[in-house]
Amino acid sequence: MNDARFVRTPRSKRAKMAGLGGALLAALVALPAATAAAAGKSGGAEENGVFRWSAEVEAPSVDRTTLAALELQSPVLTELRPDYADLRLRDRQGRPVAFVLRRAPSATGEKVEKSWTAVDLTATPKPPAGLEITFAPPKRMTDPVEAIRIDTPLKDFEQQVQVFASADGETWRAVSPPTPIFDYARLVDVRNVKVPIEPTTDRHFRLAIASVTAEQAATLKQLQRRFDAGREVERTERTLLDERPFRVDRILLCRDEPRHEPKEWKAAVYPTSDFRGVEDRKQRETRLEFAAPGEPASEVRLLTDDQNFSRPVVLQVLQPERGDDVWRTVGQGKLVQLAVGRLARNELTLKFCEQRAERYRLVIENGDSAPLAIRGVELSGPAYEIVFLATPGESLRLEYGCPVAKPASYDTAAIDAALAAGFKPQPVALAKAVKNPAADEAPRWTWNTLFGNAWFVTCAIGGLATLLARLLYLAARRVDGAAPPDSTI
Repeated sequence: MNDARFVRTPRSKRAKMAGLGGALLAALVALPAATAAAAGKSGGAEENGVFRWSAEVEAPSVDRTTLAALELQSPVLTELRPDYADLRLRDRQGRPVAFVLRRAPSATGEKVEKSWTAVDLTATPKPPAGLEITFAPPKRMTDPVEAIRIDTPLKDFEQQVQVFASADGETWRAVSPPTPIFDYARLVDVRNVKVPIEPTTDRHFRLAIASVTAEQAATLKQLQRRFDAGREVERTERTLLDERPFRVDRILLCRDEPRHEPKEWKAAVYPTSDFRGVEDRKQRETRLEFAAPGEPASEVRLLTDDQNFSRPVVLQVLQPERGDDVWRTVGQGKLVQLAVGRLARNELTLKFCEQRAERYRLVIENGDSAPLAIRGVELSGPAYEIVFLATPGESLRLEYGCPVAKPASYDTAAIDAALAAGFKPQPVALAKAVKNPAADEAPRWTWNTLFGNAWFVTCAIGGLATLLARLLYLAARRVDGAAPPDSTI
């Protein structure tokens, strides 16, 4: 007689365990799909999040659609997320306005002349010998006109001209005094056909030429001689005067613009605070910590009066999401300052990949040398601006600061084409920001933000997989210990 007892799991309990295991398996399979769906929804659809701040954009004075640029200052940058996804530009009806976010280009002290060919030319003779030419700038020229250049093929001339401008084509005002234009090629290589004017955005111009027909001494002289009995008794020299009309091939409207160096960006210096310096004699290094508001920084400069040193340095940023004392290295190099006779080197700036951290740490290796006397640091980075199309009479509003905002996707073909063609955006400013009172009541997270967080998804998948494996293990043990069905021998 077999006294062994076999404990069978009740059918209802087995069904419950099977159902729970199936649910966990389904959740484990569905979680990556939900994550992908959350990521797919972030492709530009309007979000339901609330923007914490808004500010009116000062409308530029334009009479046609033109490019405008708004540089983002520190109060805006410190409220933006690192991916700049929570930045919106809206019109007075609340509709989104397309813009391009870019690094503000840097301008050198040099200027270059840009010119546009005048259009709609008409000529009117003015007795006794004058001529008036009316013209207009092309539509693509929206910046103020600073000079008029007269393109003529003639040499050896001198003319007096004057430029008038009008906003409506009826009321004219002088924007230049009577100005001589000339070419003295026969005497010296000197030529001037440019007339500086008072900068103006008027769309109608008139060029008044005092005399279009000028007398010019010919290069050959007429010589007459009279002879009597083979002897020259009289000689007459006459200079021939050539009446030559003044010819104008085209008229150019000019302005001087700063020269932009390629791949150079406008730098902005950001404030730092809470500067701390600690000397670690055991590690033979100096650690400098300082705080920053979180602007996009890419350079740090050491401020010291010490001379003749070369120290390896490492720059780190604090990662508070991983712990209170977890630092990540973002840059390394050497800080050098030499002054020996004619030898002079000053390399106290360390460049690194752009960061928007709130706390930095410089680790300077001293070796057996004395630590440097450091006065502080200077943190800097590229200035950012948004470029958009401004239309006459349109008021815009900038909104920013939303933790759940999705990245926007705009049609920026017109803006990109205008920038590629060399159009210079007109700078605009931002009014004082106003806080949205509804932002304090808005939730700080949503299911989309959780499913879009890599740490949350990884932990959730790991937890579900562990629980499912535990259930499968318990189920396998129960199957191995179960008795076979009763049988009669």
